[in-house]
Amino acid sequence: MNTHENKLKKWLDVIDQLGDQLTKNGIAHDQADTFVADNYGLLKKHGFLMVMIPNSLKGYGVSFTNMCAILVRIAHYCSFTALALSMHQHLLAANIWKYKQEGTGEEFVKGVVDNKLMLVSTGAHD
Repeated sequence: MNTHENKLKKWLDVIDQLGDQLTKNGIAHDQADTFVADNYGLLKKHGFLMVMIPNSLKGYGVSFTNMCAILVRIAHYCSFTALALSMHQHLLAANIWKYKQEGTGEEFVKGVVDNKLMLVSTGAHD
């Protein structure tokens, strides 16, 4: 198994360990018509908000492709949680690309790491 496969397996294993709780919380939030805050908190606690951030910026350096696999695994347990995390990752991915390709976006990405931020978007309705 190569480094990328090992990283992916580690994160998928964590999702599987959290799976029952993700599902239980997701059902409760669906019934209450509320945001999956409990699940987002679990993911934050376990580092999923920084999983795609490059190691050079103190993240975990998981590739975009592997992040997609992580989101698919989360969706098996709670699709609402996978959607919310994908929105965070989308904003991160754009800035990570800028960092890698253009040398910009570093301050933004470091801010996510340093402040343990959860990114939100209005879906282009700002």
